[in-house]
Amino acid sequence: MSLSSAYEIAQGVLGVDLRQISDLEERFIWMQRMNRAIRGPAFSQPKQIEAEVEGIRKDIRKLRQRIEALGHETLVMARQASQAAEYKAAEKRIAEASAARDDEKMMAAAKAFVELGDNPKDWHDIAAARHLAALEEGFRECAKVAVELAPIQSGRPKNQHAYMVAEFAVQSFTHFTGQKAGFWNGGDTPFMRYTADLCDAAGVKADLRTPIEAAMRKLGTRQ
Repeated sequence: MSLSSAYEIAQGVLGVDLRQISDLEERFIWMQRMNRAIRGPAFSQPKQIEAEVEGIRKDIRKLRQRIEALGHETLVMARQASQAAEYKAAEKRIAEASAARDDEKMMAAAKAFVELGDNPKDWHDIAAARHLAALEEGFRECAKVAVELAPIQSGRPKNQHAYMVAEFAVQSFTHFTGQKAGFWNGGDTPFMRYTADLCDAAGVKADLRTPIEAAMRKLGTRQ
């Protein structure tokens, strides 16, 4: 996969470097479309990804529950050990304030030391459980995407990457050239060469007619 080659191909056909479009919002939109098309789908094997993600979510949930189930003394010991550097630094500030006979700094340092063990949001076990819960929820979104991408029909799944490249090719060709994307009785056209070259840059090997026709239907483009 060569993203830089894809940009050069597009520039040669469209007459514009998508990376240099003057309008920042338009540049961002077309670069996002190009990057997504050339990189391809997030999940090449959605069913396997779904199963793996669900397994990870279960493991995360178990780990969070095991942390939360530990006894109070064990958790306190773990907190102190994991925050040893912070406690040592706090003790050093207290010693320095004491040596300097600075009551104001002494009070501030003592307060900071007490807060180390008196602020639940900073306790590593609670923070870990909170982040694990958030991570588990995040992986649920990954599973949802994988389910949506997984083919429901029997037989060989379609080449999703080819469809993504074809859609970008139709979209960009019609927008920047003002010409219709299409075929000449199945023969070679500037648009067909453009699409084929983008597929080469993306490492896609597929019969392009069906993906192009699907892109035309989706975008309301006709020959």
